Amino acid sequence: MSIRVRTLFLIGVVLTVSTIVLYQVVAHIQMASYRELERSSAEQDLERVSRIILTDLDDLGFITSDYGSWDQTYDYVSGLRPDYPEENFSLLTLSDLQWNFVVVVNRTGSLEFSEGVNLSTGRRMAVPDDLIAYLNPGGQFLASQEGAEDVNGFLQVGDRVVFGSAAPILRSDDSGPKAGYLLMGRYLDRKKRTNLANRMQLDMSFQGRGADGFSERSQSIVTQILESSVSHPFETEAPLKYLEYVDDQMLRGHVLFSDPDGQPILLTSASIPRTIYQAGKQSLTILLMALAAAGAVLVLTVLVLLDRIVLRRLAMLGQDVSRIGQTQDLGLRVAATGSDEFSHVGQAVNWMLEQVETSNQKLAEEHERAEGLLLNILPEPIAERLKTNPKSIAQSYDEVSILFADIVGFTEMSAAMPAAELVDMLNGLFSRFDDLAMQLGLEKIKTIGDAYMVVSGLPEPDEHHADKLAGMALKMIETTRSFSQERGLDLSLRVGINSGVVVAGVIGKNKFIYDLWGDAVNLASRMESSGQNGAIQLTKATRDRLSYRYDVVERGEVDIKGRGVMTTYLLNGLTDMGR
Repeated sequence: MSIRVRTLFLIGVVLTVSTIVLYQVVAHIQMASYRELERSSAEQDLERVSRIILTDLDDLGFITSDYGSWDQTYDYVSGLRPDYPEENFSLLTLSDLQWNFVVVVNRTGSLEFSEGVNLSTGRRMAVPDDLIAYLNPGGQFLASQEGAEDVNGFLQVGDRVVFGSAAPILRSDDSGPKAGYLLMGRYLDRKKRTNLANRMQLDMSFQGRGADGFSERSQSIVTQILESSVSHPFETEAPLKYLEYVDDQMLRGHVLFSDPDGQPILLTSASIPRTIYQAGKQSLTILLMALAAAGAVLVLTVLVLLDRIVLRRLAMLGQDVSRIGQTQDLGLRVAATGSDEFSHVGQAVNWMLEQVETSNQKLAEEHERAEGLLLNILPEPIAERLKTNPKSIAQSYDEVSILFADIVGFTEMSAAMPAAELVDMLNGLFSRFDDLAMQLGLEKIKTIGDAYMVVSGLPEPDEHHADKLAGMALKMIETTRSFSQERGLDLSLRVGINSGVVVAGVIGKNKFIYDLWGDAVNLASRMESSGQNGAIQLTKATRDRLSYRYDVVERGEVDIKGRGVMTTYLLNGLTDMGR
């Protein structure tokens, strides 16, 4: 047997065995990693399903609480405003707010007012007695008529599930005694289900508990979820989650929500394609093909270059290349003496190393420049997510504070000042605001004309978000004053702050920005537009979150556009203990 044949045989055996062993090892490690990644991704999808549904329920509770703690509602139940329902709960109002029902009872549980509307047709429909019964003293939704506060939850009305929220009827300053209760509800109808599925971007199904319980298929899933989650709390704000492996192509995720009694009432299921798992299998196939191709090339190369001189010089060249690879020093070069083919190969390798070294330097410079530009537009966590997933990003944050600031009299100033000077003035002032935001670890959102928007508590949660934003507001006032003295201008800032729940993210494909949405954002803007010149106006939500370090006084009742009369507060500065 010739050396060539023996070499071919030995290389073939070694290559085959190595390929099989390597493939099995990589397959075991890689598929385990893909399965863990798939499970983590699916659990994130289920958490997103839970959060979106609970956010809708919380939004309904926020509106119900607003109407419940209102002097006009209190006066109506006390018999002082007979025209209150017509002014506030017309069919058009309910349709615009996407509520099916509103019910008002007095402190004895007697019905004062009820209205229902079919959201598909806009026509009046009867309020079910089952829904009104939830507001009876000692009913399921309210543990006790005198002790219950705001309550949100999923209610069963006949064979249908209702998003329900009840709030005690108090005065606008939340003083009592309670005059009764206000309940608002929305059916989980086809339109609502379609809306939720579109927002979640998943193939969704919703199974409510009927009068006779769940269907047979759904009941078996509910039982599995309850048995697998015996150590977890089960209440409205803590739904149970369960992941079901259907086949190689699909996962089925389930989220189970409870009613006020802690019993299952709504099973939400989502079909999740196993794209990660399939990608893992495909990568293994590609790996096997690559190993086979590499082995074939290796065998042919060895047969052609079996000559001792070739092998020896090839080994030397391989050692040089290996040394460069191990040290990662692209400044090293391989030996390239002589004028034969191997010398040409060595020269080509050296030329390639020079090109790679130059390209790496340019690539590093361009990467650093691109990273700087991207991080100047988006928060770092959001930028990292967009690199790996270029789809839209939206995330709910339960605890943030939002600040809007506006230059007083900017319109008149812009008419009297040349455009170049105006832009230079805005750039100088807002650049100082940017420095303040960076020093305090806050996130600037955007500027619109002479308006400046900044938020605290995202993209990373911060329990001191209100304190940090209050400090930012005080420094903005001080910075504006010093900037005005330097420029010989008479600038004054009007600032508004609110705290609460927002959705933050990036949408669209081109020229996107990181932005905020939600009622808390709108109310923060209203605080600025209704504020006083040179002052910082706060909502009660922000005031309640501030520490002792800040001196806050009540401004009084202010008519807020779109919200009615609200009690607002003014931030005067730091207390003696805060200085």
